[in-house]
Amino acid sequence: MKHSSIVVLLLFAAIVSTAPAEAQDDKAVVIQALNDYASAFHTFDVQRVLRYYHEPLMLVGAAGVRVMATRADSEAWMQSFWASLKERGYERGSEFSPLYVKQVSPTVAVASTQFVRYKADGQVLQQTGSTYVLHKTPEGWKIAVIVGHDPAGVLRLD
Repeated sequence: MKHSSIVVLLLFAAIVSTAPAEAQDDKAVVIQALNDYASAFHTFDVQRVLRYYHEPLMLVGAAGVRVMATRADSEAWMQSFWASLKERGYERGSEFSPLYVKQVSPTVAVASTQFVRYKADGQVLQQTGSTYVLHKTPEGWKIAVIVGHDPAGVLRLD
């Protein structure tokens, strides 16, 4: 009995000691996925961007809450959103900076960031903040919720 208790204790210690490393590894993967998403967003290639979105996708912001249940819904929203940005002179965006990420479970992570949108002449069009809820799927980390907010509202997730 004593021997099996020691084995169980050692197994528990091994699992606990590797959990933070795995979470760190996933945190790095989440950060990479978000940076890849930001790069894809600036290409105006809807198919490239959609691979980063979960179905359904929920948007929360000043205008209210919107749920895109299907890929077609997300695609229509993206096309409309890009058209609106382009009408205002949008040319490109900055990288996410700062970008804070916290994995809250093995399949859920929260990220909060700010970024700048620029016009073709380099003038700032808009500074904005976003907080994302991501879900880990067999295909990788997908954005399930996007919360748009003031850049001062970036969450410092430690």
